[in-house]
Amino acid sequence: MDKKKLILPVGIILLLFGLAYFGSASFSNNLNKRWNTAYVKVARIVRNFQITHIKDESPGVGPGNNSVEVKDPEHFSFAVMGDTQMFNFPGNTGSLQKAVNQIRKINPSLVMTVGDLIQGCNTSDKCMNYKIWKSVVKPLLPITYEVVGNHDRIVGNSNPHKVAADKDWQSFFNLPTNGPDGYSEFVYSFNVGNSHFVVLDSEKPKEHIIGQEQLDWLEKDLSVNKQDNTFVFYHEPAFPMSYKVGQSLDVRKDQRDALWAILDKYDVTAVFNGHEHIFSRQNIDANFFPNAKSKIYQFIIGNTDASERQNVAIGNQVNYYHQGHDFVMVDVAGKEITVKLFSVDGELINSFTFSK
Repeated sequence: MDKKKLILPVGIILLLFGLAYFGSASFSNNLNKRWNTAYVKVARIVRNFQITHIKDESPGVGPGNNSVEVKDPEHFSFAVMGDTQMFNFPGNTGSLQKAVNQIRKINPSLVMTVGDLIQGCNTSDKCMNYKIWKSVVKPLLPITYEVVGNHDRIVGNSNPHKVAADKDWQSFFNLPTNGPDGYSEFVYSFNVGNSHFVVLDSEKPKEHIIGQEQLDWLEKDLSVNKQDNTFVFYHEPAFPMSYKVGQSLDVRKDQRDALWAILDKYDVTAVFNGHEHIFSRQNIDANFFPNAKSKIYQFIIGNTDASERQNVAIGNQVNYYHQGHDFVMVDVAGKEITVKLFSVDGELINSFTFSK
């Protein structure tokens, strides 16, 4: 057959094949995947550039060693924000931004966090995310006490990297320095009104443990405390209620029990944690801690702006739990404590009152 006569039908066939392929779902899906991949890469480059070049507009801003003053020592409130490591930047519509706006409207005397402010601090670039976090929380920074979480110290096993991460924390935040040696601005305590606040570090020198140095300091701190209420904050719960079982302080039950024995001995009012991306309330009594003489409420506030799981198995001993992005307001009225759970949009989800 004449080759010239083959050109037209072969060309038509190839054209039809090309049209069929480029119009197919396979080609469309492949194109979308490539576009999405490229978009994510470009967005990450732009975000990293913005983070690297943003100025820390609030160096040295924070409560430091200064006391937060309240008009009435018997009546005041404080907010608690949970894990925020998935917060959006730039933009004003993220869950962290919404929570900050709602807390500003309520106007508490102080704000507490429970760790995992950012996704990781294993490189100097990633640690710069603290600048972004501070830019979002800026209106609340003068009255905000930060608590370190495992994501704030994800630095591998290299001790020099851990030291660098600790220095970054101390350079970005201005917190009390009355903790034990080596834990300045990680472990500390202070008084507001009729209440004593204690912050511990569940990540240093390694995750899942509050070591003997902190326990000795805690015993001494609580032994001289004369306030009506005592609130304790650290990231990883002693008694996780869901998918962080085996990934919290329960990993080292001996150390966990040593901590709880001190909290029980001094009959602390409540403990606040993050880490588990849910909200839960549980009265830790002899069913959890066999030697308990006191009943201490443990509040896990793990998701102001963190990842969510659709299927979360909750222990049957949980008094109350909630899934979603939220924060807490704690109203102090003498020895009566009211814990109010709000969505980041300001909806009151649950209110619970107790007294010691």
